Amino acid sequence: PMARGDEVERLREQLDVERAQRVDAELQLQLVSAQHRAQLGIPESGRDYGDVATALQDQFVQYYTGMQAAQEDLSDTMGSIRKLLKQRDEQREALEVAQAWQEAASAELAEVTASVAM
Repeated sequence: PMARGDEVERLREQLDVERAQRVDAELQLQLVSAQHRAQLGIPESGRDYGDVATALQDQFVQYYTGMQAAQEDLSDTMGSIRKLLKQRDEQREALEVAQAWQEAASAELAEVTASVAM
């Protein structure tokens, strides 16, 4: 009989430990939930999903707006790069023309110099 009483006492203690662990886990869950609500800007009393949905929608709108701005910046940058490449090509073409004119002028000068020297 005594062993049975010890077993019952041991089981009660084990049950108390398990209850304490469950309560601790529930408190941890409540803490994490409160932290997430705080991160989303949801007031403590706002436990319904409408507040959560609104906060998530606001975050999405901010993200999407940021992405649109980044896309516009990228588009502007690409336009600037295209403009610079076009200018570079025009300058290269103008340089080639100038070099051709210089070569022609040098050849003509050489002819004139040769005819004067005769």
